[in-house]
Amino acid sequence: MKNQNGFTLIELLLVVAILSVLASIALPSYIHYSDKAKFATVISAAAPAKTSIDICIQANSLPDCSKLNVNSKWAQNEFISTITISGTSSKIVVKTTPENIGNISNLDTYILTGIVDSNNSILWNDDSSGCKISKLC
Repeated sequence: MKNQNGFTLIELLLVVAILSVLASIALPSYIHYSDKAKFATVISAAAPAKTSIDICIQANSLPDCSKLNVNSKWAQNEFISTITISGTSSKIVVKTTPENIGNISNLDTYILTGIVDSNNSILWNDDSSGCKISKLC
């Protein structure tokens, strides 16, 4: 009788079962982190609008900086649907809406609200309830 080398069928099935359990644990985490990375581009797309508003307020170039036009280049990204600037001269809102990609929906809007004080400075608050519920921001 020859001495056989190798793995038995039971041993191979056991290894496949262990790898399946590990993959089922790791895959949801990977998908969530991948979605968070995609959503980071949505958050960063709000930065040019925020900077433009900051400059407008400090330079006092417009009576109402919430009427600034959105540059179309700010939203030139596959993950960005729209960027809007709205509000009043004392409360300015920047909304960045993502495209529906993966687990990210257009309900996961990133919202920045800026309150302008009497010293021509602005305090920004993150009012993004949609992306906070999805745990993306």
